[in-house]
Amino acid sequence: MYRIRTPNYRKRDQVVRWALPDRVFFACGACHILAYAFLQFYDVLDKKIVWLKPDPGFTDNHIFIQGEAWTFDYHGYSRPQAFLSHTYRKARPYWPGWGASLIELTPDVLISEVRSRAHDGLSLREPGQFLHDALPRARAYLTRFRCRRIKDHSASSRSTAQSINDVGTALISDVVARLARMRSLLIMMGDDRMSRR
Repeated sequence: MYRIRTPNYRKRDQVVRWALPDRVFFACGACHILAYAFLQFYDVLDKKIVWLKPDPGFTDNHIFIQGEAWTFDYHGYSRPQAFLSHTYRKARPYWPGWGASLIELTPDVLISEVRSRAHDGLSLREPGQFLHDALPRARAYLTRFRCRRIKDHSASSRSTAQSINDVGTALISDVVARLARMRSLLIMMGDDRMSRR
């Protein structure tokens, strides 16, 4: 959970809201837009959209993406249990006894106010209901995390993707693949130093 410390912040003031730093903007009221942009950009199997629905009497919803062994939100990547522990640890000093249910959502809910309201307690702004379209801003924010892109290209890679235990392993795999492609290019270009190794 993130509490805004911006002086005179009001959620309905779209000018002030848009002026928030990206991390704060996607932490407080636009997490669903970031989740939708993530789904558009990343081709990852076994991912789901999760809504942290506050228990009755509490506020502060949050939406994030969950994979088999990772979660993604405005923080970037983290392990699911560490993510949930952090969320509860941050929320409970402000709202003692705060709790939430994990509710799976479909992608269309993230960009439709009408569809989001079909879920009791949820009401999400559409990308165009911010001061400016929030999707391009979310896509730009995602580029900060590009080095951890996990992409499955075929059915044969599915078992490999499922066996990845954490995002760090996926990052190493991505770097190794990029280095192998660079080595192949250098060999094709005739760089003898690479072919002798």
